[in-house]
This record gives sequence, structure tokens and C-alpha cells, in this order.
Amino acid sequence: MTLIVARILDDNVSIESDTLAFQVESTKQNLLNIAIKSVIVTPYIAVCYAGAIKPALEAIKALFAFVQYEKQLKDRQLIEILLEFHFRAYKETDFILVVSECPQPRIYKISQGVCHDDIQSAWIGDQEGFSYFQMYCHSDSHLYENDVSKMIRHRLAFRKIVEHRLCSTIDGFPISVQTMGSEKKLKYSYSGGIVVPKQIHSYGEIPTIRLESLNKDGYSYSILSSDENSKSAICIYISQLKKAFLYIPSHSLEVKEYENVEILNFVQQVKNEFNALLRGKHFDCETKGIVEINLDNPKDVSYIRVTTKEEGITDIPEKEMLHVETSRKNKTRVISKLLQILNKKF
Repeated sequence: MTLIVARILDDNVSIESDTLAFQVESTKQNLLNIAIKSVIVTPYIAVCYAGAIKPALEAIKALFAFVQYEKQLKDRQLIEILLEFHFRAYKETDFILVVSECPQPRIYKISQGVCHDDIQSAWIGDQEGFSYFQMYCHSDSHLYENDVSKMIRHRLAFRKIVEHRLCSTIDGFPISVQTMGSEKKLKYSYSGGIVVPKQIHSYGEIPTIRLESLNKDGYSYSILSSDENSKSAICIYISQLKKAFLYIPSHSLEVKEYENVEILNFVQQVKNEFNALLRGKHFDCETKGIVEINLDNPKDVSYIRVTTKEEGITDIPEKEMLHVETSRKNKTRVISKLLQILNKKF
């Protein structure tokens, strides 16, 4: 199962999805079984899917072919394509269609043989996971800050479900698509965090990860996204494994896996090979700092040390912290400070 949530928030679009893929009938299964389920088809059209992967990918391929052929797109034409593949899959594949262009963004949900339109929000996937999402979105006691915007609440609530493994059917990495700028173009958002393995805590508990076991029991990740002037692309990079998972939907609907790559070299490789400029923030395991990834301006590459709790970080609630205990100094480094820095722009 999976979870995808799309909402219109203050005339902007926010889409959140996980990457868990149980079915890989026609696709190559990479190491972490990653499936990108929020696909940007054009700067103003995105489609999300839950259920059987094969008919979903066939539907998305049909959409790509259609938008290249048809210059004046109408929402109803896109809905009819998705409905056709929904029925071909015997209603086992659901879709969310998001159109962000003026005058107003629109969301359509295709499920149980029906297209639901004129809606401000939609979700497909796991009911239990959506219940967790609703709880974290609407309960101030579970938010990082009480005054954060609706879009940030939306994103942090979903991210908590994925990273803390609160639901057994939602897993992988949190992928965000949002509208950017006055033109309302859809764009993958960059982020980063820590994935906690299921075996070290029960569902619903906030875990503690030991630094010496991070490689085998959990891992930090960075999600880089292309800038607004290049084709849509997203990359998941895992520091401990030196693995990158690249997804460029206009090039291929397969997630391509790269091994033994350094992040800056890989970003340069993607720029040279695909003309996609990846940007974001990367958590460096060796320096315990954050690297700003921006090839356009190398001066922006900087390290921000993750401060220890003893040095005075008290502005984050204790229950929201992911602690990493160092064996050498027996002190706690606050990884949530890293997450706070990553989330400041969202």
C-alpha cells in the first residue's frame, strides 16, 4: 500500500507521497524498491497513483505522449485517459490529477470507477496512514511550531509518518511536489532526514538511533531537486551507502540506481548527461554538517555544524528530536537541528 495526499492551500498546491513499491511487475527492482508516485508531466500537470504499478506507468506514458501531441490541453481529456487505465486495472489503480495553471489550481481524484472533481484535497492509498496524517496536521501538540504555514504543516505531518515508520504500509522516503513562484509551476522540493529501521522501535514511538549502528540500522538521506529552469528531476542520495536514485520522468519512468558516487560529482554528472541542475541540502556524515548543493554558485557550498544539546539548543520540543548518541564523548547530537535548518525554506 502507499499514501498520497494532495491539497490546495492558499491557492498553492502541495502533494506528498511515499516511495514504497510492493509490485514491480514490469520495472527493474532497485535496492530499496523505490517508486516515485507523484509524477510531474508538465510544469502545470502532475499525476499521482496508488495500487498496481504497471497500469499506472502505462497511463503516465500515455499522458506524456498526449501532452506532446496536443498543444491546448483540457482537463477532461486528461481525466478520460486516466479513467481508461483505471478501468483497465479493474479499478485497482487510483489516480490524483493536479492542474496548477491559472485561473485556479484543480484537483481530480479517480477512484472506484468515478472521477471526483471540484475538490480542494484528495488522498489515495492507505486509510490508516491517512488517519495518522490528519492527526498530525490538525493537532498543535504534534507540530514543530504552532504558527507554521499550512503547507509546512502538511509536509511535516507526512514526513513524520514516513520517517518514524508510524504505519507499516507506508515506507521509503517522503516526496514533495509544490507550486513555486507566481507562475504556479509544479516542482519537486528538496529535503533531507533520517530513515529509522523498523526493527529498532515499535510503530508510533519516537526512536533513538546510535551513531555506531546508523549504517546497518538506519541511514540519513538527502533529496535533491532540479531548479525551475531545467527539466523536472529528483534524486535521493544515501550518504552511508554512497548510493543515488535518480528520477527524470521526461526521460524515463524508471528510477535509476547509481553506486559508489560522491554527491557533488554525481550532481555534476547529472547536469552533463541530462541537462538537469540538481539543488538541495546534503547531510555530511563525516563532518556532521550540511552542505549546500548549488553548482551555479560554488561559494554557496558551506558546512553548518550540528550543534550539541549541551551547547544550548532548547527551542525544539524534546519529543520531536531524533537523538544520535556518540560513543566517544557520550553526548547527544541533535539531528533535529539539521531537520529544522532544512525546513526553514518550506
